[in-house]
Amino acid sequence: MEIRKVVKLSERAQELIDDAEKQAKDIVAKAEEEAQKTITEAKEEARDATTKAELREGVEKILVEEEEKAKKEAKTVLKNYQSRKEAIEKTSEVQIENVVKTILKEVLLP
Repeated sequence: MEIRKVVKLSERAQELIDDAEKQAKDIVAKAEEEAQKTITEAKEEARDATTKAELREGVEKILVEEEEKAKKEAKTVLKNYQSRKEAIEKTSEVQIENVVKTILKEVLLP
């Protein structure tokens, strides 16, 4: 009878060991799955952050370039308007002089 108890206890111990091993394997598998999921999410977040940073840099570069273009264009437009203003002023002066000359000729030399 003692041997039967020992065998039964041994079998029970083996069952408990097998069950514990199965639980341990399940825990490890679940932990590995969660770790892989966390790693994948972290990689995606890093990739997204990198993409956003690259886009931000690209946009900033474009803004700087466009700002420079706008400044150059503004200078060109300002020079054109100044030239037009000067031309109009000269034309006005010439016209006024011509009118004055014409009036003087008509008044002084009837």
